[in-house]
Amino acid sequence: MGLNGCARSFPPMTTESTHAARLQELYVRLIFCDDTFDLYQTNPREFLTSYDLDETVLASLPDANTPQLLAERRERLGRFAEH
Repeated sequence: MGLNGCARSFPPMTTESTHAARLQELYVRLIFCDDTFDLYQTNPREFLTSYDLDETVLASLPDANTPQLLAERRERLGRFAEH
């Protein structure tokens, strides 16, 4: 899996959160957590199951291999590591 192993660092997402809030939190995890991103990239169905989400969520998330997402991860993780 990922190098930074931060999947356990995040508190569990709850079903009480609004749909938009859950998507935003999930997007943050995709940016900063290698474990989450690796699972999303390699096994989207298991990724959805692990976060108790249905397949409709995939339409709201970027493709894991888009240059924009990969560049954002690289940029943000680089800045995060500097601090």
